[in-house]
Amino acid sequence: MTVRGLDGGERAALLISECQQGMTVAEYRDQRDDLAREVADRGIIPAIAALAAAFRAEGLPVFHSHLAPRDDWSGFAVNCALAAILKRTNVVRDGHPGSQSHPGLVPEAGDHVIRRRTGMTSFHGTEIDSLMRNLKVDTVVVTGVSTNVAVYGTVLEAVNRGYNVVVPVDCVAGVGRGHQYLLDDVYPLLATLTDGSAVAEAVAAHREESRV
Repeated sequence: MTVRGLDGGERAALLISECQQGMTVAEYRDQRDDLAREVADRGIIPAIAALAAAFRAEGLPVFHSHLAPRDDWSGFAVNCALAAILKRTNVVRDGHPGSQSHPGLVPEAGDHVIRRRTGMTSFHGTEIDSLMRNLKVDTVVVTGVSTNVAVYGTVLEAVNRGYNVVVPVDCVAGVGRGHQYLLDDVYPLLATLTDGSAVAEAVAAHREESRV
């Protein structure tokens, strides 16, 4: 199976968006919130972990993009409702267990862990773009949470910067009606939608082709 954006010898990077305990583990979430439940029900953590292992096996970069405001929240812009909720719940601040990776997605040696102090999306105010360009990345495979905001914004940012984007739909989660609407009507305009196994096969096939 070919995956557009990974079918022409492109060098890929895996970007894992906000798969932190404060975003994905029910213990740290408001009981009325269903993002952690969607993460569990969709099984995205093991799916992303398998994809990360496939990237590492091919020597391809794995990025963990975390939101980690300062402990005192200094410099974090509370300029929208979501920012206010994040500050009120206070579980992703630097030093809190909620800021750490989901136990099923602990970074490994060689991974890039990017800790963002403010903003809603991975490229904002971080070195991700510079690192990817230095690593000769052509295609960004975006996974994690949430399809409604952080993943969606990250896809847009990557497209704006000239990268090809691939989104394995079994490796992302979101909430409410927006999740499926975006995947059905918006993401296809910006990215190649596929699944994690197809991405793993595509990066492995590139290795085999390079040996010929």
